[in-house]
Amino acid sequence: MISEHAGPPPERYSVPFMQSVPVELHRPEDADGSLVVALHGQGMSPRTFGREALPALPARATVVLPQAPLPFEIRKDGGRFRQGNAWYVYLGDTPEFLASMEAAENWLRYVLDATLARGGLDASRVALLGFSQGGYLAGFVGLRDPARYGRLVVAGARLKHEVLADAARAAAQRDGYRVLAVHGEHDEGVRLAPTRASVEQVRAWGVDVTLQTYATAHHVLRDEACQGDVRRFLEGGN
Repeated sequence: MISEHAGPPPERYSVPFMQSVPVELHRPEDADGSLVVALHGQGMSPRTFGREALPALPARATVVLPQAPLPFEIRKDGGRFRQGNAWYVYLGDTPEFLASMEAAENWLRYVLDATLARGGLDASRVALLGFSQGGYLAGFVGLRDPARYGRLVVAGARLKHEVLADAARAAAQRDGYRVLAVHGEHDEGVRLAPTRASVEQVRAWGVDVTLQTYATAHHVLRDEACQGDVRRFLEGGN
């Protein structure tokens, strides 16, 4: 017979855990002092994301590609595993999910500060771009911190407007702050209709946000027309 534990309930507490996370910095020889922070999608790496993100970015911009700090295993064909990386743990719109996003947001501040400390960069010319899961995080971070990221690009993701109302209204007061959302019309992972609705809501709060769509699927940054639009937006054009 198994006896039940009759003592008081267990105490629960957290203990910090830290690990070193790699970051890639691409600085062209004729760098102009601008900086783009580029966040990859879930399961990607800075190397794989760089292949599709770099062609969409201004040629003279320095680009920092941090690896997402949360490791997890991805099962491949044949039962093999490889390590993937994630920015946060999605648990539905719960306090734990928001805490996970905020932890990633705080870590990105360290990444940006460490990058700017390397010299040759203008802290007033920093843009934030994210794809897929990185796009969700970029939208969350960029709208909450428009003083740090003057321009925001969200690719293949939806703005989490339901938790960003106050942040969006505050961002709308920031002179020159602009947001570009780019999305594949045939994206089966992140549907276009909810993305469009989120853009319209954020725009209603006063943010200068534009949605551009393309006849492609989820990896919208691979589309040449999309690459051109993102590059012009980050260079200061339309």
